Amino acid sequence: MTLIDPELHIGSGRMRDCYIHPDRPDRIIKIQRADCPEHLDPKRAEWNHWQDIRDRHGELPMISACCGMVETSLGQGLVMACIRDADGSLSSPLSSVFEEPEAWDLSEVRLKVELFLAFIVWRNIRLFDLNPGNILLRKDEQQTVRPVAIDLKGPFDNHETLPISSWFPWFSRRKLIRRSKRLLDLIDEKAFKKAA
Repeated sequence: MTLIDPELHIGSGRMRDCYIHPDRPDRIIKIQRADCPEHLDPKRAEWNHWQDIRDRHGELPMISACCGMVETSLGQGLVMACIRDADGSLSSPLSSVFEEPEAWDLSEVRLKVELFLAFIVWRNIRLFDLNPGNILLRKDEQQTVRPVAIDLKGPFDNHETLPISSWFPWFSRRKLIRRSKRLLDLIDEKAFKKAA
């Protein structure tokens, strides 16, 4: 049993809370919240989709690695790699660029995100939740950023009555292209407009 200290909490999504692993600072634990609908199991969906991505594409540096399940004092959790900058600090989400555009090289961020999205589309990696809060910008020693996806529920989050994007490659690629364009438009609208 892994004991979770509330002070290790680093963020929350719609259904889960995230904590730094108490014994492994290079890992985080995602734990389902009590208000998550009972019929959903996002940790299992993410674990399954990460395995699918790994089997199809190998382990990729722009995809946060899943490390398995663990029993914690707050319930079962999904262990994942903790994305940190070269100086050891937690990497910032893409959404932080919208809040403080002056703190970033916006042209570099946009280019790196565009290349990240192009790779996702080219390899047809089913990351349908391209939310700015679910993409971290990891900085290396030269402060160059590299986007890393940290939410991998994929087909679980495609919001289709009939999940054809999960079944047919042509439809998944079309969806990825649309969602990639939407994200780039959001960067242009929120970051560049605010910085102007």
